Amino acid sequence: MNNRSEPARRQCQAAHILAQFLREHPDLPAIDWTVSQHGLHAHLYLCDVDPCDDRQAFTAWTTALGLTHRPDRGPGLGLPGANDVHAYRFIDDVLVILTATIHPF
Repeated sequence: MNNRSEPARRQCQAAHILAQFLREHPDLPAIDWTVSQHGLHAHLYLCDVDPCDDRQAFTAWTTALGLTHRPDRGPGLGLPGANDVHAYRFIDDVLVILTATIHPF
């Protein structure tokens, strides 16, 4: 009999999915992921004037995970001139979200 609570089971499933993608795609750039009972989430800060920002990391991960992109309608994090982009998908009932705040400075 499994005594694991439903939130603990979902968190374990999210961790398993992330570990699986890391094994299957060892060439993906390293980014910080949050693993929780609600799914997987990573957030990147991108800058229009910085040629070394994490834009390639965002694109690599969203492509590998097959995430759907959606720009946010509001300003990013309340910063003037900033915009948010969300990429998301359910994988085995786990919500995987990669967000980015793109700011002009």
